[in-house]
Amino acid sequence: MPDFESCSLSFPSSFAQVTLRKPLKNEKPCVSWFIGDSLLFKSWDLQKNLSLVWDVQRTTIIGNGNTFISSPEHLSAALLLWHHLCIDIHVSEKTRELPLLDGSARDWLEYLRPRNPFSKELLFYEIEESFQIDFSNGFCIVEPSDTFEVEYSLEQEGFSDSAFVSIYAPEDLISVLNARTFIFENQFNKALAQGLLAGVSENSGLLLRPVKKSEVQVLRNKKLRFEQEILYHKVLDLVGDLSLFVQELPMAKIRIHNGGHIVHHQIFKRLVKYVHSRYPA
Repeated sequence: MPDFESCSLSFPSSFAQVTLRKPLKNEKPCVSWFIGDSLLFKSWDLQKNLSLVWDVQRTTIIGNGNTFISSPEHLSAALLLWHHLCIDIHVSEKTRELPLLDGSARDWLEYLRPRNPFSKELLFYEIEESFQIDFSNGFCIVEPSDTFEVEYSLEQEGFSDSAFVSIYAPEDLISVLNARTFIFENQFNKALAQGLLAGVSENSGLLLRPVKKSEVQVLRNKKLRFEQEILYHKVLDLVGDLSLFVQELPMAKIRIHNGGHIVHHQIFKRLVKYVHSRYPA
């Protein structure tokens, strides 16, 4: 039986199996991603992994041609807590999509934590430069810092808000892992009309209707888990995208306005040269 099964973005049912173990002698801790039993990529194999195609359809899609996996970012963020272990992830060969579960990384965390105590500290790598990325409706500014910090702001469908998050320790990361994915009502209806999000259920995230500039109505009898859950989920996506190939976070202050998976990948490509020397690109 798979460890995890729920709807995914495109399918009413998708599954994944996650196995954690201690490294063997002379083996480096890493995360290995499989489609069925076929290896797609391993973390830390940076030169090979950067040649993979990174695509976006409301989620991260990574692979080559018809060999790809979709929606790995929530799980990859959670696995930062187990950077000391070897982790094998087997994704359904039929769907190639990670199950959405409740739209956050909480279910991954709650299943894995009792079985495998996580590390008492996170891993970070230093960066040495500042840079800015501008795009059509926003920007991103990255600067060196003493830890991983994010100021994320969002303007969509008349909604506007921002959040600031500092991650020093596992407890800081866990607060981000609990934030569920979201979509605004107008965006959801347009996506359905285009034949997208065919697998999404009412349990796999938040459907929002803007009320005021920084206030939303959560539809389908749901409530926010905490006040800034919407922006915290944007931070979760960023953390997951930055940690897909390396189980460390950059010591950087990142300011993003209206960002998404595409700019997250652009940030990582600029930072990868600073990844700890024991994992050369």
